[in-house]
Amino acid sequence: MIRCSDDDSADEDYLNTIAGLGDDSDDEEEKVMKAFDLADIDGSEQISRQEFLDYARNVTLKTEKMNERLEDSRLRVIEKKVEENSKKLDRICEMLEAMKNTKQ
Repeated sequence: MIRCSDDDSADEDYLNTIAGLGDDSDDEEEKVMKAFDLADIDGSEQISRQEFLDYARNVTLKTEKMNERLEDSRLRVIEKKVEENSKKLDRICEMLEAMKNTKQ
């Protein structure tokens, strides 16, 4: 355990509250370790600055591509809905026009 002072409870409070170590669940720790393993390209169990930068760039690019795909998908759904609603409005307008013409 990291010792910040002679008082064990203060050390534990520091680690849990300030450093946030007590808040991590096992799932979060596993995710962090998996990310570390992916970033540790040479398997040295130490991440060099270059390995970290390469990994961060790769994650950023993947995230951007995934966001673009989601946006494209959402746009297609919206476009389809707009087209459907447009067709419905066209039919309503045609019906109203027909009703107007029959009254005249």
